[in-house]
Amino acid sequence: MKGTELEAITTRSDRTYRVSLRSGNRSFERTYERILLALPFSTLRQVSLNVDLPAVKKKAIARSTVPKSPF
Repeated sequence: MKGTELEAITTRSDRTYRVSLRSGNRSFERTYERILLALPFSTLRQVSLNVDLPAVKKKAIARSTVPKSPF
């Protein structure tokens, strides 16, 4: 979906994921059995993650930095 932003991911009691999205002024939710994220941690920090993650992963997301380019 072009121009659609990921706002939040929440684990539901049935172990599915509720994904909250925004497109312009419109917010909507979708439910999925599985999700795969391929996002830089700097982007992922802007998403409200209400999922069980190991502490080491939460720490990596919170502390990651983008190395400066030598160019």
